[in-house]
Amino acid sequence: MGGKSDDKAAYGCAASACYALFPRVEGGAANQIAVMWMDDRNGASLDHTNGWNVWLRSSTTGGSTWSGASRQVSQYDPSRPESRPSGFLFPYGDYEGIDLMVGSGKTRAVMFRGEGWNY
Repeated sequence: MGGKSDDKAAYGCAASACYALFPRVEGGAANQIAVMWMDDRNGASLDHTNGWNVWLRSSTTGGSTWSGASRQVSQYDPSRPESRPSGFLFPYGDYEGIDLMVGSGKTRAVMFRGEGWNY
């Protein structure tokens, strides 16, 4: 990947100590790529059992450059017991997917993911 390809080293994960798991890559129209993954950079301590979030990055140049830093797309949901302000407790990467959809002249990433207490 071109540009700032090691996102977790550049944004919020000192010495690349976070775990980044379950990447998914999806191509759309010519040169459009979206990437999603889970990492625990927001955990109170890097014990890899909390602070998990889903992140998204996109490119319109086939991956030669990326559209800014990654964006956190998961959010705190106080109605869910595994959800915390810093992220969810445990990632389920085998329940994850991404698709690029075009509508109204815009491309949107549609994603789903799994999260829980533990394995």
